[in-house]
Amino acid sequence: MKVVEVSLGPIPWQLANVQGPRTAKVINNAKVVAARIKRKKNPILIVGPNITREVEGKKLIDYAIEMGKAGITIVTTAHVVKEFIKAGFNNVVSMGLSDISNRLRDPNWKGFKGEGKPELALYLGGLYY
Repeated sequence: MKVVEVSLGPIPWQLANVQGPRTAKVINNAKVVAARIKRKKNPILIVGPNITREVEGKKLIDYAIEMGKAGITIVTTAHVVKEFIKAGFNNVVSMGLSDISNRLRDPNWKGFKGEGKPELALYLGGLYY
């Protein structure tokens, strides 16, 4: 796995409506990122409409499919599920962003596979206003 800069560079926080100075740490070592993801139970990857963008000659959807093949549940928003079907990857769940966000907040939700609530949610290709 290779870490690539997708937007403004490795900025771990957004400049818009931020309620306080919360930030995250940028981890540039792909092996460290992969190890942290593997330690979490039932991680999910939530993908949005910018999934067809290219980064360093490879579409974001290709990175997502690699993660899906490694065992991460992929949740598509909006019309994005058809892009995965076109790419020959059908092991995805389609759900609105507000619905998945509400499920992640629900303490009684058992996850998509009934194995428990995801300990980690990753976002890729989403829109930000």
